[in-house]
Amino acid sequence: FVPIFITGISLAVSVIPEGLVAVTTVTMAVGVRRMARRNALVRTLPAVETLGGVTVICSDKTGTLTEGKMGVSELVDANGMVFEFSKSTSRDPNEGEVSYRGHISGVEAGDSLAMHNTEKQNTAAADMSFVVCSLCNNSEVFFDSAEQQWSSLGDATEVALTIASQKAGLRKTDITSVVEANVAVSTPAMPPLKMLAENAFDSERKRMSVVFEASALLVAESASGQTSATSGKRCLVTLVKGAPEEILSVCTHQLSDTGGFLRLGTTAEGRPAMQTPEAIVSGIVSNLDTRGTVALTSELINSSGSICEQMAGRGLRVLGLAAKITYLDADAPVTEEALGLEWAESELVFAGLVGLIDPPRSGIIDSVRRCHDAGVKVIMITGDHIGTATAIA
Repeated sequence: FVPIFITGISLAVSVIPEGLVAVTTVTMAVGVRRMARRNALVRTLPAVETLGGVTVICSDKTGTLTEGKMGVSELVDANGMVFEFSKSTSRDPNEGEVSYRGHISGVEAGDSLAMHNTEKQNTAAADMSFVVCSLCNNSEVFFDSAEQQWSSLGDATEVALTIASQKAGLRKTDITSVVEANVAVSTPAMPPLKMLAENAFDSERKRMSVVFEASALLVAESASGQTSATSGKRCLVTLVKGAPEEILSVCTHQLSDTGGFLRLGTTAEGRPAMQTPEAIVSGIVSNLDTRGTVALTSELINSSGSICEQMAGRGLRVLGLAAKITYLDADAPVTEEALGLEWAESELVFAGLVGLIDPPRSGIIDSVRRCHDAGVKVIMITGDHIGTATAIA
């Protein structure tokens, strides 16, 4: 019966060609119905035929193979001191803490190192890294009272850096908002750090930089060792983040192994007790001064590169952090053109490396395995470091 039936249909189609469209549509509709029973929905019928011919799937990594919920997992300062973040992907900056683990050589060797609150072993390089994370950043993290939850605005990577700096106790508004009590009545109100220019990130140079001006009053109060060469001049603070190799290529110095300048201790609730805005700006300026830096030799560059490779090998997305200060004559013109890429992103002081984690989506391993079983090759496309991409793959 079946052969006769098929033959009859063939003859009908050949006699009435207009019936071919109807027959094809019904056939594909039957196929779509069968796929729907297996939880596969098709919007357009030709997609069924196209899908059957797929042999390669090219997939983005961030947000597709991974959850897209960035979180800072660890920070390694310029001198190899390691700091870890707990509950790194939580949007609530009050959850988790920053803990000191020791030098990278001992951590990588698997030594049993005690975890300490960061203020017990805070370093200038780590604190400068937190400053860069907070200020070289356009994202916001806030508590949404309507939804009764923490929310964020901005790029996922920058949101993660903002949360990390807040876990360390530093909020951007702490040192970029006007503090009237700290400004003389006769002087126009000016925040401890006033933003002058921003050089946005692009895929060619793989860096982002911002330029701030430190309040003249705060700089004068902090510069006990101020010389005639800097006295009375404007102090500009440049902060840069980006791909580690691109950051190191424009650094000439790194921060020396000295104590931190952000925290005083801990509050009764166990949170970091921060210095005043004046003291923080003073710490930024004094540590970026030549007295707080050492020349970045090829040996130090190679060491930082090796640390970057180790972090990427653990699946972390790694960013380099750097900064510098520059003194200009009080009457010198300061425009966005004058503070452009060539000036801002040169002769920097290396602060550290920050590693971000983006967990794989649940079930993604099984999905990729099923693609392989079906003869479909899966290719991951990403702009991350090759070590990070390899570890995720």
